[in-house]
Amino acid sequence: MKSKASLLLICLSVLFCIFSGISYSAGIRKSFPVFRHERVFTPPSAPQGIISVNEAETEDWIKIPGIGESLASAILEEKNKHGPFYYPEDLLSVRGIGSSKLKMIRPWIFLD
Repeated sequence: MKSKASLLLICLSVLFCIFSGISYSAGIRKSFPVFRHERVFTPPSAPQGIISVNEAETEDWIKIPGIGESLASAILEEKNKHGPFYYPEDLLSVRGIGSSKLKMIRPWIFLD
């Protein structure tokens, strides 16, 4: 009976090591990466850096990830109709820019 209990205990400890990502070899603890599918947002890098919202032209806007030619034209049209932007949130008045899009492009814009 003792040998069955010992065998069960050994099997459980081996399974624990396998599922926790830890292996014991010669008294040294080794950790192995546990693969998890986590969603981590890493903003893509803009090719040419940060642009000034009020001075940027269409070519500057389309370098920002998520901004195409039509959205860049809409931003410039809004600026020409209503004047310069004073806050990043002013871009929300442009059709096609919502809060998630603004959050995505915010690292690459500044207001002067």
